[in-house]
Amino acid sequence: MTTDTKVPIETKVTCAFSVVEEPYDHRYPRETVVSTVLTASIEHFKASPEPGFELYLTHDRTRLANDVTLGSVVGESDDLRCRLVKEIIQG
Repeated sequence: MTTDTKVPIETKVTCAFSVVEEPYDHRYPRETVVSTVLTASIEHFKASPEPGFELYLTHDRTRLANDVTLGSVVGESDDLRCRLVKEIIQG
């Protein structure tokens, strides 16, 4: 007996940002890289980059590399819950 596991073709992304109540929700192809979601999240939350700060996404409290695909982050799951982080860069 074989079990056919179908990997979803899209990933539902829900991104939270601590200073905004409503999350950013959007569906992306699994081949989409994290930097695409980061850019869209920044635009959605109007979180403009500022000198001395860095913006990035985390998933399960782990920073996501901008060049990885959503599919590689979520595996066989069809949804990604992440957080937009604005961090002070100490010089």
